[in-house]
Amino acid sequence: MREALGIAAPAEGLKPFRYNPANSRLKSAETDEDVLTLARARIRHIFELFDHVSVSFSGARIRRSC
Repeated sequence: MREALGIAAPAEGLKPFRYNPANSRLKSAETDEDVLTLARARIRHIFELFDHVSVSFSGARIRRSC
């Protein structure tokens, strides 16, 4: 099905993420790689999957009233 939709395979070393609302907590795994390397791999994976990627940032302050 992935080929029929024209979706690229995941980046090397990454498994496809399947969301399961019944178990929404992601489990951690021991790895020798640092957080920055893993984050770059995830971002690379997103750019390989999609033709267009939108990123937005908010500069708004979060205010709480007690």
